Amino acid sequence: MIRATLVLLTMALAAVPPAAASSVSEAADYLISKQAADGCVGDRSGTAWTAIALGAAGRTTAAKQAAQCVAGAAATLTSATDRELAIMAAVAGGLDPRNFGGRDLIRLLERSRRGGYYGKGAATNASIFGVIALRAARRPVPRAVIRQILADQAPGGGFDYFPEGQQADMTAAAIQALRSVGYSCGSRPVRRALRALDRFRSGDGYVLGIGQRPNAQSTAWAAQARQACRRPIGRSLAWLREHQAADGSIAYGPYEVGRVWVTSQALPALARRHWPIR
Repeated sequence: MIRATLVLLTMALAAVPPAAASSVSEAADYLISKQAADGCVGDRSGTAWTAIALGAAGRTTAAKQAAQCVAGAAATLTSATDRELAIMAAVAGGLDPRNFGGRDLIRLLERSRRGGYYGKGAATNASIFGVIALRAARRPVPRAVIRQILADQAPGGGFDYFPEGQQADMTAAAIQALRSVGYSCGSRPVRRALRALDRFRSGDGYVLGIGQRPNAQSTAWAAQARQACRRPIGRSLAWLREHQAADGSIAYGPYEVGRVWVTSQALPALARRHWPIR
């Protein structure tokens, strides 16, 4: 089994252009350089995204350490989105989200569902990331949640944090969520979302909202969504590499934002991965 895994990993790396492989390695090295001895990288949320990124890059030991740091704060994971992100981090780091710092995050998330939404209120992003988290953990997704996501799709085909408006990040996340539960790229909701996502393209990057400047996270999430449908993403990855500093970090673009946070959210796209990351 170990030999087969090494063969598959070697084949995968061989298929990645040298420049792209180097950008992935350098970004991962940057995140690891920011880890404390306990695996933490700044706050809990940033550490969770780091675990997901390092898992996507194949840095299993560092990903596990980051996930263990998040597990140490499991008692503070009270919102649905906190638990969803922690489930994604746990899986990416090779930990069990059913016994994460002594808590069953899957059960807690499932018990928080009210109709098609997780947690309090009516937040589309909690439904979208609930799907991604549950599929990362190979759990079934209630039909009510899928119906809610589809109901929250804007007339223009995009998605937002709440059932109103459209922006790039949630549109990209929704595409990946729908793909994870079996919607084909030719299905009407995914086709509409892909068309909506195209409207956020600016040059080789993507903007969060129409009229804004391209940024690394929107570009990365859009690339992940397109990767999920086997659409070309080379120009977007080139945009991300152009914004990669000598230390491996990725710059946000329009202005300076925390490099650890930006790099961790851009790394999966550079590695040509999309959610759910296992």
